[in-house]
Amino acid sequence: MAENSDFEKENAFLLSGFETILGKIDSLNSQIKSQKSLIVGLQYEKEQLIIEAKNLKKKQSVSKRRNQRIKGKNRKSKQNNSSKLSN
Repeated sequence: MAENSDFEKENAFLLSGFETILGKIDSLNSQIKSQKSLIVGLQYEKEQLIIEAKNLKKKQSVSKRRNQRIKGKNRKSKQNNSSKLSN
């Protein structure tokens, strides 16, 4: 009878240890899922930022070309004014 009781106590102790380990595994699996979701979200955000950066570069190059055209027109205008004054 005592042997049977000791056996049951040992089994109960081992079972509680296994349940603790299973709880930790479940917790880690949950953390993994959360991390995967976070990674997917960050990848999406990265893609959006890349698109935004490309669009800003396009706008910047358009602005540079526009500014160069304006500077060119201003130079021509100044040259024309200078030549008119010298005549």
